[in-house]
Amino acid sequence: MDYLGWRSVFTETLQRLVRGAMDFAPSLLGAILLMALGWLVARLARASVDKLLSAALKRLAHAPAIESAVQKTRLPATLPWASGSLLYWVILLFFLSAAVEHLGLPAATAMLGRLATYLPNLMLGLVLVFTGIVTGSLAHSAIVRA
Repeated sequence: MDYLGWRSVFTETLQRLVRGAMDFAPSLLGAILLMALGWLVARLARASVDKLLSAALKRLAHAPAIESAVQKTRLPATLPWASGSLLYWVILLFFLSAAVEHLGLPAATAMLGRLATYLPNLMLGLVLVFTGIVTGSLAHSAIVRA
């Protein structure tokens, strides 16, 4: 090939690249906006859950029978943070899945969907562990007193 042939191939390839980038830009912008919205919603949800659980545990800790059991577990300090953080990541995961689907990546969308269906089981497991810890502590206190 001569110089003009290489030049035309290069410019045609560059034009296709720019055209493809311009066609992809609206999808990318939409995905970025979805992730920004997801980040905002997740942060608000995490702060709300943290405050609500802290208030609920403080109220629960004032019940005479449960106060010592809850305090022994040290959960009033860690449970609101852990629950809020878990909710934060769940919300971000759902928005990430929507953003990836908006980009047109079906394999990644399917993988994120499978992960998202697993998370409610994880949350239920954490609730069961918390319930078991408090129940065990109450049983221990009852046995020691008897």
